[in-house]
Amino acid sequence: MKAGFARSLLAYELPDGRLKLLDGHLRRDIDPEMEVEVEILDVNDEEARTLLLSIDPLPALAETQPPPRPPVVLGPRRALTETESERDFSPIFGDSSKSFKS
Repeated sequence: MKAGFARSLLAYELPDGRLKLLDGHLRRDIDPEMEVEVEILDVNDEEARTLLLSIDPLPALAETQPPPRPPVVLGPRRALTETESERDFSPIFGDSSKSFKS
């Protein structure tokens, strides 16, 4: 990497003394052997989550999607009766001048 990084990585210290990376995962993965600056913040887990949302608000916008609907199972096809074939479909299709007779 010729230009370097625009800013340092952010981490905080866990109760057991290890560092947990808060921001900069992709920069770290570019070259795991490269020495980079890491700012160690004095925050706990909850404060780290709040801080991360202020740095990168995109995860806060994420929403879970409802489960997909089950597929609609249609019965066997049948020929339309004369009454059904002359039904006015203009409210659905918007053009009453077209004929849907077969």
